[in-house]
Amino acid sequence: MSTFAVSVTHVLSTLALSQSGVIGGKFLERGRVKKPNQEVFKSEMSEYYMTPDLYVGARLAFNNFEFIITDADEYAFRYMEQHADEVGCLAFAICWKAVKA
Repeated sequence: MSTFAVSVTHVLSTLALSQSGVIGGKFLERGRVKKPNQEVFKSEMSEYYMTPDLYVGARLAFNNFEFIITDADEYAFRYMEQHADEVGCLAFAICWKAVKA
């Protein structure tokens, strides 16, 4: 999964698993992703996944498929450390604990 922090857009690619029937490739084009379980026709604006929702251990639902963020690269961890107020203290604490383990 690649996330673009400025626009809060995401791209999701999957890996091919041999003998599993899973075909690798682009699962989700770059764009904003709505959070699940929202009414389609309503007067309020839809909620989208934002930076505080993305941390190691987070469960995300993209197109009715559930994904769990299991790891992040060094850049993502540095970004969370430098922007702890944006990312959220809980998300940063969870990630920091995962890195130390």
